[in-house]
Amino acid sequence: MSARIFIFSLITLALTVSGCSYPEPAATVISVPSSQPEWAMEGADSAKTSAVTAQAPGKWDTHSHMDRLRPYRRGYSWVETASPLVISGVMLLGTSSRELVAVEWKGGRVVWKVAMGGKIFAAPAYGDSRIIVADDLGEVKALGMDGAELWSFESGDYPIYASPVIKDGQVFILTADQNLFCLNLEDGVPVWQYSKGLRSDGAIWRGTSVAVDETRAYLGLTDGWVVALDSEVGRVLWQRQVSDKKLFPDVAAGPVVSGGVVYVGTRDNIAALDSALGEMIWTRPFGAVGGLAVMGDNLIFGTTGGAVGAMKRIGAELAWTTQLDGGAPTGPVVAGDRIVVGASQGSLFSLDGATGKILEQYNPASGISGRPWVGEEGVAVITNAGVLHRFVHGD
Repeated sequence: MSARIFIFSLITLALTVSGCSYPEPAATVISVPSSQPEWAMEGADSAKTSAVTAQAPGKWDTHSHMDRLRPYRRGYSWVETASPLVISGVMLLGTSSRELVAVEWKGGRVVWKVAMGGKIFAAPAYGDSRIIVADDLGEVKALGMDGAELWSFESGDYPIYASPVIKDGQVFILTADQNLFCLNLEDGVPVWQYSKGLRSDGAIWRGTSVAVDETRAYLGLTDGWVVALDSEVGRVLWQRQVSDKKLFPDVAAGPVVSGGVVYVGTRDNIAALDSALGEMIWTRPFGAVGGLAVMGDNLIFGTTGGAVGAMKRIGAELAWTTQLDGGAPTGPVVAGDRIVVGASQGSLFSLDGATGKILEQYNPASGISGRPWVGEEGVAVITNAGVLHRFVHGD
């Protein structure tokens, strides 16, 4: 891969925009080769380590052209937080346009599109030849590889901002009012439900998330607590408070599970908990937002001050911090020896994982709020203006 040149281009999408339209795509099954993983989701895996096997692109060429995934409207206030997902050379793109669109990575041909009742702010997930997508009206759909609906589930009246997690034939759906649903992946039948209840004041819903390992599901909640559940039956195994602030105690980054440790971040601190017992291993006064990632012996995090940093997973010694160029960092993605991360009012960055040095930077002019996707094909992001950017491998 090192012999290849990495060329940046913005894929031209024939999607509906104000004043023009595209022909209805014929239903096409996405062919999944044997090399494709059985599952794919935001955060790279069910434990949300955000560490991928692909190496991030080297040199970035900024020649580009653009098309919007949604119509442009002056004063449009929604940011696009759903990360792209790429399955066997096809991008799955969800935005506030209320559609999930499948687009070929090479050439930009629309394979199919599926309408949702609400806006899509959570990245889709893939497992066992099923695509799981959720919207801000609480609807969950399972789609086949041709876009055909296999089942649907109504979670209630609250939005779904956390991306679905797939593990061992189960789908984990966390709603904004802190209901966790465990569904059967095959048919969408509920297996169990855990209800924490919504904190009525001083909370930000978008920070809550779920991670799943071999036996437990871990929730970071708006009241500053972390809860571990038996992933088979939903029984509470332990609970631990990581923030006691009256205003905005939310677990705003994580959970991430690695090596028997659960890592979470609030706007005041980052904490490491024993995954089996919930006991506090360490806590450090770094406010964290956006997401966490595991990079060898280091934990990568974004700060409330708009920086990205690395600290030792054992002992929590700070290794480095790098200030970005505006707004909150997205969830970071570890790709080889690099970290790919965006800024909500700034640029897309590639950082040296050892030092935090900025190696590459591209400013799309509208900021990035969704975690970048990184894979063998390259890098893809959707900006807050609803524009798809991708970095592709050239010859």
